Amino acid sequence: MQKKPSFEDKLERLTAINEALEEGGVDLATSIALFKEGTALVGQLTEMLSAAELEISQITTAPEDDENGA
Repeated sequence: MQKKPSFEDKLERLTAINEALEEGGVDLATSIALFKEGTALVGQLTEMLSAAELEISQITTAPEDDENGA
C-alpha cells in the first residue's frame, strides 16, 4: 500500500511541472497533460491549505472558550 502524498510531495511535483512547462522542449500533448495535472494539484493544495487554516483557527479559538467556561 502506497502512502498518501503529503502537501510537500504535491508542492514538489507542482514545482517540477511548472519548471518543465517553463523550459519547454515537451510536445503539445505532454504540455496539456502536465497542465491538467498541475491544475488538479493546485486544487488539492488549496483544499489542504483551507483545511489547515480551519484547524489552526479552531485550535486558536478553543482556549478562549475554555477560559470563559464554555
